Amino acid sequence: MAGRRLLRNALFLPGILMMLSACRDGEPAQGDGQTELVVAAASSLQDVTKDIEAAFENDHPDVELTFHFGSSGSLKQQIARGAPVDMFISASAEHVEELIQEGRMRQADTQNMMKNRLVLITPAEDSSSITRVKDLTAGSLKTAAGVPESVPAGAYAKETLEYYGIWNEIEDKLVRAKNVRQVLTYVENGNVDAGFVYKTDALLSSKVQVVKEIKEGAVTPIIYPAGIVTGTKQKEASQELLAFLAGGKIPAIVSEYGFETETMN
Repeated sequence: MAGRRLLRNALFLPGILMMLSACRDGEPAQGDGQTELVVAAASSLQDVTKDIEAAFENDHPDVELTFHFGSSGSLKQQIARGAPVDMFISASAEHVEELIQEGRMRQADTQNMMKNRLVLITPAEDSSSITRVKDLTAGSLKTAAGVPESVPAGAYAKETLEYYGIWNEIEDKLVRAKNVRQVLTYVENGNVDAGFVYKTDALLSSKVQVVKEIKEGAVTPIIYPAGIVTGTKQKEASQELLAFLAGGKIPAIVSEYGFETETMN
């Protein structure tokens, strides 16, 4: 059990990935007979996965899910370096495609789960004049967004700002965040005047207000794919989880948090 506690608490700390992988080899199940699946998931899924976990474990009492959250880009890099992960749920199809190309995942073992929307938010108590994306260029306004290279929400924000022709104008003024939840916190605390987050994040907070939902065409469709990592030691249980994520219970669960599931595949 001590080895499992180490896995849960330190899975993604730099410099110990290979050690953890070695520790996990030959340990396919928990001491009580349960199989553990380690799921790396985008930060924006921290809330909805609680309900997904409860529903899946109710149907599969012999399987225990352990979630680790972070920006999809960072998680992708960890998996590419051999982190002992069974399943990856990304906020960007691009990161899953890269892992497929690198041989870390197989197309046949992936499934598009749901969609999200990008929104521009401001503090709820703020009487800001920001109502459009182009308003972000005014004066000394500070806008938060995820780092485009590693945070999908940041990449979607950059794409939006380029669409409206103002990326070069405000790039140097952007407050960069390590994940989308950090952007939400910055706006909630009034550290910035506005920020780009997912619609699902904004719905969770009474401290922010949505001033603009980014239209389709201004940003790439935000799809969340899930897939089995090829190095998993728990292939059968991973396939059960993937089938569950593609099954009929998921739409009702994720819609409660603002996700969409139509036209996924």
